[in-house]
Amino acid sequence: MQDMARAVTLLVQAIKTKQSIIIYGDYDVDGLTGSAVLLLFLRQAGARVQAFQPNRLTDGYGVHRHLLENFMDSLSTDEMPLLVTVDCGITSHEAMAHARNLGFRVIITDHHQPQEELPAADAILNPHRPDCPFPFKGLAGVGVVFYLLMGLRSHLAADNFWQEPPNLKEYLDLVALGTVADMVELTEVNRVLTKAGLEVLNQRKRVGVASLCELAGLTGAIRAADIAYQLAPRLNAASRLGSAESAFALLTTDTAEEGRELAAALEEANQERRRVGTIVYEQARPQAEAAVGKGKGVLIFANAEWHPGVLGIAASRLSREFHRPTLVFGISEGVARGSGRSVEGIDLLGMLACGAGYLKEYGGHPMAVGLTMAEDDLAEFAATMEGVAAMVRTVDPEPLVVDLLPNDRELSELTAWYPQLEPFGIGNPEPVLGGRGIPQQMKVVGSGGHVKFRWPIAGRSHDAIVFNLLTRNQKEPPANQTMDFAFSLRRNTFQGRESWQLHGQAISFLTS
Repeated sequence: MQDMARAVTLLVQAIKTKQSIIIYGDYDVDGLTGSAVLLLFLRQAGARVQAFQPNRLTDGYGVHRHLLENFMDSLSTDEMPLLVTVDCGITSHEAMAHARNLGFRVIITDHHQPQEELPAADAILNPHRPDCPFPFKGLAGVGVVFYLLMGLRSHLAADNFWQEPPNLKEYLDLVALGTVADMVELTEVNRVLTKAGLEVLNQRKRVGVASLCELAGLTGAIRAADIAYQLAPRLNAASRLGSAESAFALLTTDTAEEGRELAAALEEANQERRRVGTIVYEQARPQAEAAVGKGKGVLIFANAEWHPGVLGIAASRLSREFHRPTLVFGISEGVARGSGRSVEGIDLLGMLACGAGYLKEYGGHPMAVGLTMAEDDLAEFAATMEGVAAMVRTVDPEPLVVDLLPNDRELSELTAWYPQLEPFGIGNPEPVLGGRGIPQQMKVVGSGGHVKFRWPIAGRSHDAIVFNLLTRNQKEPPANQTMDFAFSLRRNTFQGRESWQLHGQAISFLTS
């Protein structure tokens, strides 16, 4: 990886001379886990190190001058501190130049797309650098940090720094958390890191994470899907409502009691995050329907009352539902801060580059972005984006392909092989199974229109569930009606017993 030797040299110097190391990480799960991995390893190496995440609501994404000045003011005047960014910094040109002027030596670790000119830094680790020979470009931010630690550990071990060097596999549970949460492809290196990380995660040695798993109801083997749908939202909830401090503390605590307290706080924050996110989505959805009816190619909405911490959640739901790139803004004191989500085949980050003249800050990757601009520029920016969308080739939703119409023997063989196919995720989707039949014992569960039933396969019935099946005006599912059913498999553990459940991907009721 380009600049690896330089970054390792800087860290070794800081460790051996006891110079302060400041870790400046992003506030999402990728940034939090990357910062935690780096902090815990450097502590093992005896470094003087502290970690910090900006506040999503008051600071926003990226590296900020005023926070760097605060760090420098807290240090002694003769220090030459080392600043290490995690999952951010690659587009923070002004802030990075300011850090160098303040006296920081700077290592940037990031996996977001760099701009044509790289920021000022002593070392920049990013596989997307045009001059970086690292063969796999899909690492998450925490993956970049993990490779940095591999380089650092190798150097210190060769220097006989430890009697027994630490085992880096101990950190792979955090690497798996950040990799899956950031929705990078689970292929090649990421697959190896995640699969090994899930092994460590299932040992439940990290007390804070173990407490969070317990509150999330994850009593059995933890899978990549559990990270994506259960653990990551809870870890993200803290920063969405303000500070990520409690989530970071949960990842790094070694006290069981503190881990339980922090997990409970994150569970409460997650409930509030859901409530607030639903408000934004339900208020924006009618606007989205109207915009689609007018033929809009990109959806852009703004409201001064929308909570800035849940804009990405609303944008994600709207982009999936209406299959268009979606940008959702909150407005405060004349500034519009937004989050965007795209659909497969449309590079939203590239679209933003066409309207960069309106933007104060922006960054991300083709499928997810963050941006800041003046409220007064929103209308012209929206018009520009609509013009760009008109030139982008429209990508229709991919049809759902059923991989197998199983009989009982094939289903049994598939479940036996499932652990070898995992971890599933982006780039390695789980198999989609299907069949035609009449569901039995259908009943509504929960408050989201979810439906459970028994599904026949070759004369045997299996537990099945479809989430969000019923519309708002529909109280009961159709009874005794033949349907085509596409589903994936989920392992459930209850009272120590494991069973398989069919999770609905799509259904179609037959009218005749």
